[in-house]
Amino acid sequence: MSGGALAYPAQRPLLGTIAILLSTILFAAATVGVKLATLQGESSAIHVTMARFLLGTIIMIPAVIRDPSLIRPREPRWVWLRAVSNVIAVFLFFYGVQLTTVSKANLLNMTYPVFVFLFAPFITKERTNPILILFLFLTMIGVWNVVRPDELTSWRSVATGDVLAFGSALVAGFAISVLRRTRRYDSGGTVLFYMMVVGLVANA
Repeated sequence: MSGGALAYPAQRPLLGTIAILLSTILFAAATVGVKLATLQGESSAIHVTMARFLLGTIIMIPAVIRDPSLIRPREPRWVWLRAVSNVIAVFLFFYGVQLTTVSKANLLNMTYPVFVFLFAPFITKERTNPILILFLFLTMIGVWNVVRPDELTSWRSVATGDVLAFGSALVAGFAISVLRRTRRYDSGGTVLFYMMVVGLVANA
């Protein structure tokens, strides 16, 4: 380890791809359960997010006990910025799930990779390929086709849940860029710990 940067283990792209695929499938499946619970009036988005961050905090406690250095970030501002932006994205998404359909919420939220490149040049200093502008334009056309109401009399005709789900994608794009910057200095455990604690406090 040199220059205060984090030393990464050997790259395992296949395992990383599988992990991301599984997390996406499980996350989408979880939203179905959330929608069923909110439809039946048994819970609301705030209960779901509280359970998510409370469980995450409890799971992280043994890791912190085993390695107290997890609560001492090397670059606190980036860790905190990642935590806050991720919590906002989660809030927007689950309220979007509550107020619109599961299909719409997931479709809109999953546009977040396209927005990463908007923030990357400013946060991670990565160059942006001009063709990504075309992808963004096509994505916005797709988003409009998803959220467009049958009769558009005003912008208020667009469902609130759709707006929240799309907002979660924008914030998530920012949060992912911040995460890439954060991981240059701090471990995933540190990032997760602060994300869960900030989310728990915000819910409380």
